[in-house]
Amino acid sequence: MTDSAKLLACTCNSGPRRNWAESVFPELLRSLVGSETDGSSRRNQAGVPYGCPSQFGPRLGFVVFAGDSGNAVHDPQEKPVMKTNRSMTRTLGLLALSLFAAVTAPEAQADSMLPRYRLEDLGVASKYSSNSANPNLLWLSDGSVYGVNITLDSTDKLLRKGEYLRIYNGKNPPDEYVLKKDGSDVNLVAGFDPKSASFDTFSSSGKAIFTKTTSQFIFDTSTSQMTDFPNIVGNDTYVLRGINGLGEMVGTGWIGGERKAIYYASINSDALLLSTLVENPGQWLLHAGTDINDSGEIVGWGYDYSKPLDDGPRVFKLVPVAPVPEPSTWLILGLGSLWVFRKIRPSAT
Repeated sequence: MTDSAKLLACTCNSGPRRNWAESVFPELLRSLVGSETDGSSRRNQAGVPYGCPSQFGPRLGFVVFAGDSGNAVHDPQEKPVMKTNRSMTRTLGLLALSLFAAVTAPEAQADSMLPRYRLEDLGVASKYSSNSANPNLLWLSDGSVYGVNITLDSTDKLLRKGEYLRIYNGKNPPDEYVLKKDGSDVNLVAGFDPKSASFDTFSSSGKAIFTKTTSQFIFDTSTSQMTDFPNIVGNDTYVLRGINGLGEMVGTGWIGGERKAIYYASINSDALLLSTLVENPGQWLLHAGTDINDSGEIVGWGYDYSKPLDDGPRVFKLVPVAPVPEPSTWLILGLGSLWVFRKIRPSAT
């Protein structure tokens, strides 16, 4: 006998077919008890199984659908019945997955993953650099800000980032650029001629920024991969000034005839104006981001038009703040919680 015939026999609630099924297919029958295929849960108001004349056993129903979400049995006096608890759970799960896919699309991620910053005023730029019109401000390893006017008690604070150490030979320009990783004597930037490219900065992950005549490039010392960065795009000019171990970069640009601080979320991303990422910037005009550390903090300079402009440019520090989830994120969290709740709550008996 085929499996279909066995299943049809087990749909009977009583009578010869049921008795025969109990003796021949006990395991199959036990697996169906309590389901829509088992006639024991399908009775009319009189307590008699639907479609069952009182003098005979129950009318044999035909299973028109069988699956994980339940079985539907067609009966001449009744519409098909389906389980709804699993179906609803599955529907909610699919809806949550669909929304998750929507908000994890590249366009959605670009908006939801952008950092936000709190601005701190570190005072006038002349405190850090005699070239206050274009100060080169850098992060030291102890978390303080360095400019040429700052006295160092150890050059290691300036020249070390993570496992990487830049070594100067005292000449300007040097005979060669030297960058080494702890535990190795290999010069990771030995192939670059100081006469054709300047070594601007590097990150704690071993990525170095070089500048040529009209362009820059990022050299990954761990893979020897070189990524070109054109400085001139259309009528605008972009210059990289700092990079951290996560690949975030900052710099300055002359965009639409105005100088503005710029930010890159990664080496291959597009430039964003730093001012658009700052919460409550007040009357600040950010001209340049000059360095970014591995905590995501940015140092740079600009003008605060609420202060006397005769003091010259001022130094700012941007501190990352925790982003507030987008409405779509809250919706997914809510649907996900509901889905989990429906999965773990006890079934009604």
